[in-house]
Amino acid sequence: MKRKNVIKMPLSLLLVTAMLLLSACGGAEDLTSGIQPNEVDVSCDLTQGNVAATDFALRLFRASSKEGENTLLSPLSVLSALAMTANGAEEV
Repeated sequence: MKRKNVIKMPLSLLLVTAMLLLSACGGAEDLTSGIQPNEVDVSCDLTQGNVAATDFALRLFRASSKEGENTLLSPLSVLSALAMTANGAEEV
């Protein structure tokens, strides 16, 4: 029984010390200082984009579905991947 207490006490002290040291490292530093928001143009009409995205999603689902099988896909994920590909392929 004494052997367990001899091991528990230093281990407890070590854990408490580690917690105190780690909690003191945080500091109250403002990481957003000097950052200014960009102006947002809200005059853009996204109606056509919504129609195109919905049309793409329906065509994608129809092309990927098979009779008697379950189909799970994310048109948003596909559109995001295509947007990243187009962005990477854009000439500078």
